[in-house]
Amino acid sequence: MEEEKITEVAPEIKLSPLAQKANKVLEESKDKFNIIIVIGLDEKGNIDVNSNLPQYPTLQYMINRAGFELLIHEKNSFVGS
Repeated sequence: MEEEKITEVAPEIKLSPLAQKANKVLEESKDKFNIIIVIGLDEKGNIDVNSNLPQYPTLQYMINRAGFELLIHEKNSFVGS
């Protein structure tokens, strides 16, 4: 007698447009970077930082550098307009 195979299908999870955009950014980054830092805010405004980098000093350096690069970008966007 042949056993009947049962397959379960997980219900589709409906994501908000913001979560869909975040997923798209993460998917595009998968093979592009060696080190990734994800910084997010939840509904209550709590911040959370996740990374595949275990060294805290390097993580801190990267976050500071990213903030600096954003400031430069913002400054240049005002100069050009």
